Amino acid sequence: MARKVGACVLSLSSGRPPFLSQQLLQELEEEKRHDSSGDGDASTNASPAALSFAADVGTLLPGKEALKEHSAAHVESDMRSFFGLSASLFVVAQIRSGLLAPPDTSVAKGAGDVVLLSSAMERIAMPLEEYLDLASNVMHADLTECPYEAVGPGYSRKHADRALKRARQWTEKALSWWNQEDNGARSGQQLLLPVVGLDENAQQRCLEDVRKLAKEAGIASLGGAESSVGISLANLRYLDADTQITRIRKARAQAGPDVMLYAVMGTASLPQLVAALAVGANAVETSLPYMLTKLNTALSFAVEAEGPGGPLTVNLLDTRLCEDKAPISAGCPCWACERHTRGYMQHLLSAKELLGQMLLYLHNASMLIRLLEHVRALPSEEDRLAFARAWAPGLSSSLQQSETPPQPQV
Repeated sequence: MARKVGACVLSLSSGRPPFLSQQLLQELEEEKRHDSSGDGDASTNASPAALSFAADVGTLLPGKEALKEHSAAHVESDMRSFFGLSASLFVVAQIRSGLLAPPDTSVAKGAGDVVLLSSAMERIAMPLEEYLDLASNVMHADLTECPYEAVGPGYSRKHADRALKRARQWTEKALSWWNQEDNGARSGQQLLLPVVGLDENAQQRCLEDVRKLAKEAGIASLGGAESSVGISLANLRYLDADTQITRIRKARAQAGPDVMLYAVMGTASLPQLVAALAVGANAVETSLPYMLTKLNTALSFAVEAEGPGGPLTVNLLDTRLCEDKAPISAGCPCWACERHTRGYMQHLLSAKELLGQMLLYLHNASMLIRLLEHVRALPSEEDRLAFARAWAPGLSSSLQQSETPPQPQV
């Protein structure tokens, strides 16, 4: 049975932040395990999902041989043990070059190969099967995103149609590889099939192709905890907020209530992330904590509140905070808030100390994870929509009660 992905998947697609250390990941994992143990408020600790990160497969290329040697020397070995991380860490493998906007950056010229970006930003072409092998057998990812070609605003119709065609080709090849018994993929790993295209008709066509290809590959149903595949909504970050929410809702209605729906949201705002879960996404991939940390901005709100009740963020570079003895956010149980004050954070960030960004990322990630897990754990679609309307008043027209029955959480 597949492990449960967190409601919030922290994306590293913008590059590995220098402040994101192994120690910081371990602290986040400890907080997540504490939240899942049932201690504290049940409404905010209801999900047993593991801490979830999306990492680019290309960053493994320089250390691929070392990883393979480590795997050969240890019976129970994967990327987590190699980097000294807990086995509970939930890893999503992504292809970073597929997230880039310029045409043809994710495809090798004249071939069906995919292009990965190494940690040195080198473009490396390889067969799709090699990418899947890296993700499944070297990275040991719990979820692997099938490659896709980005489609952004202003792209020609020809390019958009080509992206749909390539997504279909890659999906077909990925499903074929995934079903081979000798590929080494572990039981419980899942493959995310991409839905690309900016307009509604393209999304519908792509969803129909995905279901048809999965059926032809012998996968009778995309839904249920036993299913080895899910659906990734890949181009949402190029759409405005209302259109994003409408597309997620329509994808949920078309895909059915049991399909794992994974929304790649990029730097979408916090209200957009809350709304995405409310209308049908099972998980959202976001780089919001990273972007806020680079801006020296901290999330500050009460997770269980019926609405934000004020600003959602605070600028920690504000000189008025230099003697503030309050935690970053009142009531936040994260390691940074329990041990440090706003005044100390203002000092660290003003002095450009790396510790400041480490603590701030820890706080922002912890706050966002707790909020989104709380949204996903609400018992009914009606409750989720009501919560989202309070937190995202600007999206109220997109958050009206749907006529479809509420979806079970996969």
